[in-house]
Amino acid sequence: MLKWIKQLDRILRGQATSLAALRDGTIDISARGLLVVLLILGMLYGLWVVGQFETRL
Repeated sequence: MLKWIKQLDRILRGQATSLAALRDGTIDISARGLLVVLLILGMLYGLWVVGQFETRL
């Protein structure tokens, strides 16, 4: 799981998509791992938003 978070970090910092990295023609990122991390982050954000909405009622 930590490996997948580091891969997301590399994408967001632009290291995984730099010109030198793209010259090889491939991106060394696990699509499945990235999907899992994005789903978990999305669920946590959704819970936070719902929690904020509920406390304002």
